[in-house]
Order: sequence, then structure tokens, then C-alpha cells
Amino acid sequence: MRWRVRVLLVMALALLGVGIVPPVMTSADSSTTAHIFGTKIGLMFRSDPNNWDSRQGPAGYDGDLIVLECQVMGTPVGPNGNRTWYYGRTRFGTNWVPDHFTDTPIKASQWLPGLPQCGQQNASASSAQASPASVFFSGTNNAHGPAGMAQVSDLDIRYDDWKSNGDCAPTNAANRTGSASILAGWSKGRLGPIYTIMVKPQQIHTIILFDPGDTANFTGACDTNQNINVNAILAGWLNSNRANHLVVYTGAISEEQGPGRTPVSSAQALVSGAGKRPGLTFAGLWHYYFAGIWNQPFADRALVCDYFNTGHDDIVNNYHAAVQASPTACLPSVDPTNHTLTPWHP
Repeated sequence: MRWRVRVLLVMALALLGVGIVPPVMTSADSSTTAHIFGTKIGLMFRSDPNNWDSRQGPAGYDGDLIVLECQVMGTPVGPNGNRTWYYGRTRFGTNWVPDHFTDTPIKASQWLPGLPQCGQQNASASSAQASPASVFFSGTNNAHGPAGMAQVSDLDIRYDDWKSNGDCAPTNAANRTGSASILAGWSKGRLGPIYTIMVKPQQIHTIILFDPGDTANFTGACDTNQNINVNAILAGWLNSNRANHLVVYTGAISEEQGPGRTPVSSAQALVSGAGKRPGLTFAGLWHYYFAGIWNQPFADRALVCDYFNTGHDDIVNNYHAAVQASPTACLPSVDPTNHTLTPWHP
């Protein structure tokens, strides 16, 4: 079995005086830990145990510790068609890995004794993720946002796992958030936090939106559904508790540069007192998201972090650390020469 091969390898290296680099993570109960094994080049996380192509960034390299949280039967992997998969945590993050590339003592397609089965065969609904502190709603079926992104929050949810199937109903998204008090969303993922505070507004205290969109993105979508008034929802939530904060990270799409606008460089002066560059209208956000916040006593708890002319994917790529590190303040611009940061309140 694979664990015996590993033990013999360790003993041989010890006899040769070769040091073994200890795992970065601290080992836990042996019934819920294993090591990545037999990959030669390292292992990628998957977002779906039924889809081998759902790669989600590095899980680790041979010898890295993995804490196993629950197990399911998924797509077969390897010459023996091993269908056992684990939802697990490594030094790189948390997501799905196949048993085929671990050193567990079981044979192919067996359940690992002592490890619970996951509630559903989907990482975002796993019983292991019932109590995250922060949740990120992706606007695509990559749970972490744009391709190549690392983990954004404690629990990152792909679009198909939180969307409302065209009916603009909030329960599907709200049911995914567990006990989280910090919610974030990128692109279409903007609706995940909105849906959630419709169901459990008292639980959520911070909402971070990454480049949510422009007028065209909102028009005809659930943002403008007759049963959902985002202006009123956000305003009511901010007004209900002084601990509540809304932070919106914006770039070129959300800025909505006005027609006939004269191009400006990052060195040009800002409009005095307006907090925005000349020619940037933010029309969709003003109309559908900020109208109920404007000139209200709680407007100081709504913050726009605008990074001039930054690309849609780059906004979340560059500033996703805000979810964990600085949820109620703007992060410094990664390129202050070309993409100046301008904070302002609606």
C-alpha cells in the first residue's frame, strides 16, 4: 500500500542522512490527515469532485500535509478508477483532492474509516464549511473568480452554486453562507451578498463588492427585478446597525466613462469635493445601488475604492486580500502611477 512505500522511503533517506523537510502545517488527528503522494509535479485543487477539469490552483507537492475534512465518491482517477475524493486543507488553501494522490491506507473507491461523508458532492455546500467567517460569491464557475486566482475568503462559491436559476430568489445564496459576517462578490457575484442580507440582515456586517458592473450589466438583471430594490435593501441594511459597512472596489467597467469624455491622465486633478475623476459617471451604481445611501447619515459607512481605469479581472486579482486583511478600508493601489486610488463616499 502507498503508506508502506512512503515509510520505507523515509527510513531509507534517514539512513543516508538526508533531511526531510517538515510540512508547513501542524499535524492533527491521524484519522483525518494524509499527505500528497505520487504526483511528481504537484497537485491542483479541484472545485468539483465530479469534474477533473475544474482546476482551482495549487494544492501542494508530494509530502505536503493535507487535513481531510470529509469525503465523497466522485469522478474516477488513476488506473484503478479510484472514485474517493476528499474536501481538504493544505498550506495553499482548501478544496477537493482525489484519494489517488494521497497516502491514505485504503484501496481504490473505499471510504476512509473515521472520516465523515460530505453533506453534498460540492465543495461550497460541504458540511465541513458550515461556519466560515467570510464568503466570496464568484461571477463565474471558477469559485475564486478569474482563472488562476487563489482562495479569496474562507469559503469561495462558484456561480452555479449560488445563482437563483433566473427567478431572483435569495434563499439559495443565503443558505450557502453559514455563520459568515463578511460577504464579498465579484462581477455577477455582487448579487450573492444582496440576496443574503434580504434573508439574514442581522448576521452580515461587511459587504465587499469587486467591480460589480455598469448600467448595461444591471439593466434587465436581478438588480432591476421588480421584486428587488437594491437601493432600499442596501440603505436599510446600513441604517440598521452602525457596525455595518459597504465597500465597493471599482475599475473601468463600474466607472462608466461618460460619452464624449476627454481622456485624462492619472496626474490630472480630481473634481474638487466630488471624490471622482472628471468624466467618470458611475451611472449604474448611482442609479441602482447608491441612490438610497446618498446624503444619508450612514453614507460614511459606504466607501468606494476606485482604481482608475483598472481592468475587471484585475480589480479582484489585485485587491481580493481586502476580504481577510482590510474589509472596511481601501487597499493601496498596486500601480499608483497608472491606476490611482480615489476613495469616496456616495
